[in-house]
Amino acid sequence: GGEFDNLTVAKMHTVNNYIIHKLVEAGCRVDDYFACPYVDKQYAQKAADKGRLVNPEFIVDNHPDLKPNTGMLKKALFYIDAKPEACNIYMLGDRATDVKMGIKVGGIGILVESLKTKELGDVEKVLKLGKNAHIAKDFFDAAKLVCNDAYSKTL
Repeated sequence: GGEFDNLTVAKMHTVNNYIIHKLVEAGCRVDDYFACPYVDKQYAQKAADKGRLVNPEFIVDNHPDLKPNTGMLKKALFYIDAKPEACNIYMLGDRATDVKMGIKVGGIGILVESLKTKELGDVEKVLKLGKNAHIAKDFFDAAKLVCNDAYSKTL
């Protein structure tokens, strides 16, 4: 433990690199990833109520990379020199904010349920987001949704 919540930027990168390593081992190609260490004041307060402190330098309301803002997706599109309207964008995540971010750039948002998803009531939130919001039971189910949608767009 430490003075602040245990997730540091270094740990965030370690976890992401581990996931990428596992994906590459399974035959996937991953060019890069983008992550946001910031939280808003409301999240920081909820963490404090549970006895976890967040480093104040990472508390930034409405940071461009904080979901559902689209900063990270825009960075990814810039990285591949693409415009949102020229891409099929699929945003997978376990939070309603992940789904909203994908929809905000004209893509499809897919909720992959986790314990946190259920705890926060995000399934109900996603059900209200319209036709570009989907719910998958697991990562494999989400991958099937992406592949089927992408295939249908090539016909």
